[in-house]
Amino acid sequence: MARLKDEAQSLELLKNAPDAIVIVDPDRNILIINDQAEELFGYAKDELIGMSHDIFLPEEFRSTHKEHMNEYFKNPRTRPMGIGLELSAINKDGSIFPVEISLSPAKMNGQDVVISSVRDASRYRKDKAEIKKREQRYSEVFNSAPNVIVLVNDERKIIDVNYRGTEMFGYSREELIGESHDILLPERYRQGHEVKMEKYFKDPINRPMGIGLRLTARRKDGSEFPVEVSLSPMAESMDTGTFVISILRDMTLYHEMERELLEREERYYGLFNDSPVALWESDFSDVKNYFDRIRKKGIYNFNGYFDQNPKELRQCMSLVKVVDINEAAIEIYHAKDKEELKSSFQDVFSDKSSGIFKRLIVALADGKTSFREEGVNLSLTGEEIKIFLQFIAVSGFEDSLERIIISINDITKVKEAEEVLRKFEKTRFDALTGASPDGIVTANSKGEITYWNKAAERLFGYPSNEIVDKKLTVIMPEHYRAAHEKAFNKAIAETELPLNIKTVELEGLRSDGSEFPIELSLAKWNVKDELYFGAIVRDITDRKAAEETIKHMAYHDKLTDLPNRRLFKILLEKSAAKADRDHKMLAMLYLDLDGFKQVNDALGHDTGDLLLKAVAGRIKGRLRQADIGARIGGDEFIVVVSDLSKKDEMIDIAKEIVRTLSEPYNLEKASTSDVSASIGIAIYPEDSSDLEYLMVRADAAMRKAKQVGGNGFQFIGDEKEVA
Repeated sequence: MARLKDEAQSLELLKNAPDAIVIVDPDRNILIINDQAEELFGYAKDELIGMSHDIFLPEEFRSTHKEHMNEYFKNPRTRPMGIGLELSAINKDGSIFPVEISLSPAKMNGQDVVISSVRDASRYRKDKAEIKKREQRYSEVFNSAPNVIVLVNDERKIIDVNYRGTEMFGYSREELIGESHDILLPERYRQGHEVKMEKYFKDPINRPMGIGLRLTARRKDGSEFPVEVSLSPMAESMDTGTFVISILRDMTLYHEMERELLEREERYYGLFNDSPVALWESDFSDVKNYFDRIRKKGIYNFNGYFDQNPKELRQCMSLVKVVDINEAAIEIYHAKDKEELKSSFQDVFSDKSSGIFKRLIVALADGKTSFREEGVNLSLTGEEIKIFLQFIAVSGFEDSLERIIISINDITKVKEAEEVLRKFEKTRFDALTGASPDGIVTANSKGEITYWNKAAERLFGYPSNEIVDKKLTVIMPEHYRAAHEKAFNKAIAETELPLNIKTVELEGLRSDGSEFPIELSLAKWNVKDELYFGAIVRDITDRKAAEETIKHMAYHDKLTDLPNRRLFKILLEKSAAKADRDHKMLAMLYLDLDGFKQVNDALGHDTGDLLLKAVAGRIKGRLRQADIGARIGGDEFIVVVSDLSKKDEMIDIAKEIVRTLSEPYNLEKASTSDVSASIGIAIYPEDSSDLEYLMVRADAAMRKAKQVGGNGFQFIGDEKEVA
């Protein structure tokens, strides 16, 4: 027990104390207070000396506090601050505030006393509440993170793991805390990984994702999967020492996407290199930057600008970067190899053939993403090549112009044939056109066929002796004939020669009544004041089929043939616009298969693919004409139900979809009855008029359906449910 030698010494100690000091005798009467106590409680010293210390307590605490103090004087002991003794005090004006108190028994002038140190705990409690709030916020962020987060100390022990980590690895948090991080690795990698981690802790650095650190992880059930890992060291603290934040991302889907992308690229380059049409893949991004610089000068008429500044056109040409060319291009331009032709872009578009390049550039500057025109190029050996040039900006690169595909058809022979049609007599014309692989047809001013070559016979199925003198309309589908008559009469009325009509595409009609796509190059000429028309006809069925196939692949899922995410967004916007016009609602159903992963893991990816196809088939079978079904990735699908008047209409539809998708699946080599669907439903515009956010809300509802056991559906609730 402390002993205070004299009152002067006591007063000196009280004066310098940082907290309020109150000294009381065994009867709880106040003997001494310091200046800090006066300030804290609002009393002057002479108002307090001799008063019971109960004056500092709210009325409701005084009786119990008297009992506590009696017990304390029976067994006095030092009780420091910070061990949980928190009370409430009252000051002179009646305000109640929280305090922390420490008690120390002592003797003063031979008398037992208690020295109470009193501290206002208002700020402390506020700070404590703020710390608790921050800890809660940290926990929420930590556990709602989309990637796995594992905290590992310098002993390679797991000190914390988020919810995503327990979900991915199949362990509970309690099973992982305190375990070596090796528990998450396959046995064969543990020794080598320990050496790497020991080295890392000696020189810890931030190592973000995406720099090549890909590993294999192991779940509780022993299954392995690829992961990408980032590491971030944290400074030492008293509680944990040095530790590392490991963020892991499941790369299974990414690997599948990479494989699919590689396969698509291989198919693309196979088509590119094997195409009979000359193809150039070029980067026009520097040309795009050139346009921007010119526009800053206030120049927007690029056609006139290049006419006045021809050197600028050559400068623009030099900015084109040729990325790749195919074998057909090498052959057309008589190049030795790809590299020679790639470096000769400006030679191909020489001064004589710069006109078509100028028109191409002007089209790009005007914001066009496609272009087609006839023109002239030079081969690398100096021969003039008459060409039909087309370009298209690859989807996704319309703004940057980083990927432009230029196709070149050598139409030299076609143009030569056209020239023959204009200049030579019929006998020589017959000799040339008879050998042409394209159909060549001539007609007089009455629209009667006057010539029909062998290729035209093969294309249309009419022998020459049956078709000559017949009207041109006999080889045209009914829906083209009125437009043909109008255009034909206009062409007759025009006096200008030659006929100024570009190559056109339309449908032809065979003798058996079948229609097929054709490409026409048209011309007209006079022979002894008689007007004639000529057409070179090419069957483009294969080309159209290839274009349709490529277009279909760009907008549909390869596996299920359902619309992909790109086409889905287009269809969704159209459906939403129609719903707005009709004052109707849409229902977006976000589907995730229950049990798909188990089928995939147990029976293999081929069976998993068969299952996804079967699911897609069932979804298609439930769709009305106005509804939309799409696969957006993995085992996730979206169905949009249109033309709803009220939300309740969706209940029976959703039940039927759940029932349909939960029926057993009989696949080629296996069958399963353990697959069902969890469905989240969001209503447009009730839940959101923002289509992107509507999808987010439907996804949140789906996750809620999974949380309650799956094989069912949930409508979206309020905003708090969207995490």
